[in-house]
Amino acid sequence: MLRLLYLESRPVVLDLELRMAIDVFPCEDGHAQEPSLCESVLQTVKADQLWIADRNMCTQGFLFGISTASSDFLIRENKTLPQQAISELQFLA
Repeated sequence: MLRLLYLESRPVVLDLELRMAIDVFPCEDGHAQEPSLCESVLQTVKADQLWIADRNMCTQGFLFGISTASSDFLIRENKTLPQQAISELQFLA
């Protein structure tokens, strides 16, 4: 099940199969940074989901939270959290 975390003004979780928003995370502080809402978003993560998000959500806590929930993520790397590949990418049929 695909989940897209959209961050225009507030985090919104889109179900790409249903093509609709399934979760919205309002915040009293209209200028809050997206990573400050990670804990709320992580409470909705379930096993066997793929979460797609921009680099603003590339924090260690968010990535480990998704992984701990037995889900996967595709999130653009943030300069503040550089990663090192442990092996070359391999094509899988």
